[in-house]
Amino acid sequence: MITSKDHMTFGEALRRLEDDRRPTTRDLSSESNSRSMHWDLNTGFGEAVSLAKWGWPEKREDIQRYFGEVQRLVDQQVRMRLDVAGEAVDVGAFLEGEPECMLSYQAPEMRSLKVIVNLSARFDSDARTLLNRGIAVASLVYALQSSGVGVSLAVGEWVHDGRRSIHETIVEVNQYSEYIDPGRLAFWIAHPAALRRCIFRYQEQRSPEVRERFGFQEGGGYGKPVDPDTSRFKEEGTVFIPYPDPNALELYETPEKAFDTVRKIAAKQGVHLGTRHL
Repeated sequence: MITSKDHMTFGEALRRLEDDRRPTTRDLSSESNSRSMHWDLNTGFGEAVSLAKWGWPEKREDIQRYFGEVQRLVDQQVRMRLDVAGEAVDVGAFLEGEPECMLSYQAPEMRSLKVIVNLSARFDSDARTLLNRGIAVASLVYALQSSGVGVSLAVGEWVHDGRRSIHETIVEVNQYSEYIDPGRLAFWIAHPAALRRCIFRYQEQRSPEVRERFGFQEGGGYGKPVDPDTSRFKEEGTVFIPYPDPNALELYETPEKAFDTVRKIAAKQGVHLGTRHL
């Protein structure tokens, strides 16, 4: 159940970050929260706005490095699928005793794909964990668009009020026909300030009733993370990336583990890219 929605285009998202008249109160934790490496990679609100507009160029190389093996496959325009029979052995799966350890290669059928990323995270989730997860997701998106797939990217946050109501914030970062610069991908998917500075600001701009209900205020915690009912995203050509499970953050403790985790999430939704282990 979603009872409150806040959807915006990328251009509107940038304008709202610089609108200092729209917030309905003056607590503005998006600006006043102390910066730290644990919280936002030591990024204040002003710097977050700049990164939101121009991207995070220092992380372009990370994205390109982590998707190297995937790029080799998508450049050949193939997809991989694990099964009980195939053309090659996935050594990792074989050593783990999985019956479906044979790889088969298929020509890709997708020409366009919508990727929706839930940026929600608990307040105590470390920024480096969120960064590892985000770089892995950004690498997948970059690999897809580099293969010629038209990618529509949306990032958002879903939080509940402790009862049954859910608030949904969505930023449409790009449309199918647009190329996503890796630096923009890196900020909006991987930088914790995209959530803890930018989306918090959007939440502060909601009505007083919405702010009070979901805790979008100083000391309110800015809502409790949740994944929405994803049945609305089940149509063909959509991949939903859930928020990181606070009880399984070890899946993202290194970039390599994060990439493997994200690859498996995508594979369950029909997007098979990369080898089992990098």
